[in-house]
Amino acid sequence: MFFFRLQLLMFLALSSCASGQVTPPSDDNGPDTDTDSDTDSDTDSDTDSDTDSDTDSDTDSDTDSDTDSDTDSDTDTDTDTDTDTDTDTDTDTDSDPCAAISFSYDFESGPQGFTHNPTSGIAGDDPWELGDPSIGSCNSGTNCWCTDLNADYDDCEMAELLTPIIDLSACDGSTMTVELTFWHYYLFEDYSGGKWWDGGLVQFSSDGGTSWSDVSPTPAYQGVMQGSYSGCTPTPDVAGHQAWSGDIPGGTWQQVTVDIGSTYRVASFRVRFLFGADENDTDFGWGIDDVDVSSS
Repeated sequence: MFFFRLQLLMFLALSSCASGQVTPPSDDNGPDTDTDSDTDSDTDSDTDSDTDSDTDSDTDSDTDSDTDSDTDSDTDTDTDTDTDTDTDTDTDTDSDPCAAISFSYDFESGPQGFTHNPTSGIAGDDPWELGDPSIGSCNSGTNCWCTDLNADYDDCEMAELLTPIIDLSACDGSTMTVELTFWHYYLFEDYSGGKWWDGGLVQFSSDGGTSWSDVSPTPAYQGVMQGSYSGCTPTPDVAGHQAWSGDIPGGTWQQVTVDIGSTYRVASFRVRFLFGADENDTDFGWGIDDVDVSSS
């Protein structure tokens, strides 16, 4: 019986060895528990601490610092550039001596250097007068130039109203605009038979009045003067020239503008208002007020 039990134990032992399984003794359970605890504790603690600290600190610090510094610096530089541009532009405009050009004549204090002459050389052919017209009013105030203040002009009258000599040499070579402006009112003989008979026009001189040239005003002239001048000696200077004639549009004072080009930006610039009538029919005539020569 004993022998049989011994064989059974040996058989069981050999079977365990053959399968590679060895059951550890029960008193080795303590060390296994300690090993698991140590491994979990070390791994969790090191990993969490290092990851949280490095990521939060580095990322927040770098991003905030770089973004704020670069953006503020670029914006300030752009603002300085705009300031320099404005300063240069203002300085260039102010340095042009043409900007100071301004000659104004309202005639309230008198002729202000304006003169008038008969272009025929006959004193009775000059109707220009300064004052307050009895058959109308001036554009402003109570003094203006008219071809007779109290009556219609006469047949074959011909005369010029002249500005004083105006020095525009400061505008020579300037890119600024220089203009003559004035206000006028007129009632001339009406258009008939396909012709304009009596009228007035503006001319410029660059030599103080020795020679005269036609200009192009705005509003434009009505047409060419083609009156009957056979009874007038000499022929009025307006004959064959573009001029204002008939009745002024709107029946009221009107502002006229004339560009003063480079040819006339000289020390001896002058303007004349040239009037002429033929041998038939007359009317109120021509009024001139508030003359101005200026730059812009």
